[in-house]
Amino acid sequence: MPVSSNIRAFINGWQSWSPSGSYDSSDRMPQTRFGPFLQPMHHPGGESYSRVRGHFVSDVFGVVGVPTGPGVLIGFLSQSQAFGQLEIMISGGSASLRLWEDADQILLEPGKVFSTDWACLIPLEMNSKEPLSEYLRMYAEVNHARVPDTVPVGWSSWYHYFQDISFGELMKNMNWIA
Repeated sequence: MPVSSNIRAFINGWQSWSPSGSYDSSDRMPQTRFGPFLQPMHHPGGESYSRVRGHFVSDVFGVVGVPTGPGVLIGFLSQSQAFGQLEIMISGGSASLRLWEDADQILLEPGKVFSTDWACLIPLEMNSKEPLSEYLRMYAEVNHARVPDTVPVGWSSWYHYFQDISFGELMKNMNWIA
């Protein structure tokens, strides 16, 4: 990545509780204080991430660039074979990137073959109206995404009750909705 003092990285979380956002070389990878107790919920494989400033790990894809200038998206177009991650190091006004799939730590014996999911690298103009549109189009195509004519209405107990849901609480909510 070109040298610039204002390079930022957008990292994508593994799931809805995982950290996502835009960070620069002075930031650290966000982590919970509950450490090993919640790591498996936040990261595939449950690994801990570096606390070094400017060192980030993004799931599936990530973006690195200058907010009002050039950037690059690098990532996978699916996760059907393994969980893919992007490691980003921002230091001294430049960035280095490393993309891998961990294959659930399966040992590949000599002579055996493992095919990964397709990966892509897309140059971006960060201040364009929809800089991720080409990646999202390709991701949707590879994964046979379906777009409904109307947005469905739904309800989920998870974000209020988490693991403390019971049949009684569920029925109270159903009665209120009705």
